Amino acid sequence: MIEVDRVQVVQEMWPSIGPHDVRSLSAAAAATREILRTLAHATVVRADALKALPYVVDGYTMLGGLAEAASSERQFLQQLADWAEHFADDPTLRHTEHRDQPGEGIAQAQQSALETAEDLREAAGHAEALMRALQRAQAHTSPLYHDDEKA
Repeated sequence: MIEVDRVQVVQEMWPSIGPHDVRSLSAAAAATREILRTLAHATVVRADALKALPYVVDGYTMLGGLAEAASSERQFLQQLADWAEHFADDPTLRHTEHRDQPGEGIAQAQQSALETAEDLREAAGHAEALMRALQRAQAHTSPLYHDDEKA
């Protein structure tokens, strides 16, 4: 059986430098969801987690990857907040629930865009907290090892 480098597959499907479009970004978000679901399923029962991660060093490596992912998530959410804020200044932006009112929902659309940006910045802050917690968890596992000779 051929060994597949799964990280390389992801990098080939979604190269960091692009090109990017709505389809590739939506697919990347869906793939992220599926990867996180895989991690959740692999660790759902203690015996499963011990089978998937038999040594502390395996968890150390995984925690490092998750911390790096949280860092990227933080950056992405901050940039997405800037994206949402950009639309608050877009004179063509309208709010569907207020389109029949005077002003065609421009003020409501701007407010919604700003609230979206605010929520995304809050999410970015949570991602940063997640990143720091994962880094601490990884650091706690760093000095641990298994003495197989004592088993």
